[in-house]
Amino acid sequence: MYACGDYALFNWNGHGSVVNNQTPGTWADLLDQNRNPIHGFAYRSDAPYVDFDPYWYAQPC
Repeated sequence: MYACGDYALFNWNGHGSVVNNQTPGTWADLLDQNRNPIHGFAYRSDAPYVDFDPYWYAQPC
């Protein structure tokens, strides 16, 4: 995901990793079914082990 906007995470079940490698100053969020942020990632942060089951959308910036 490289462009700003909401991305639906259909069939993103199980575990994976997240790396926010966007433009400096951006914040990436994983959202619930109502598009409320649940987990955020600052620029250049990463999470090597993420359970994607509770997330419905991703917003890379």
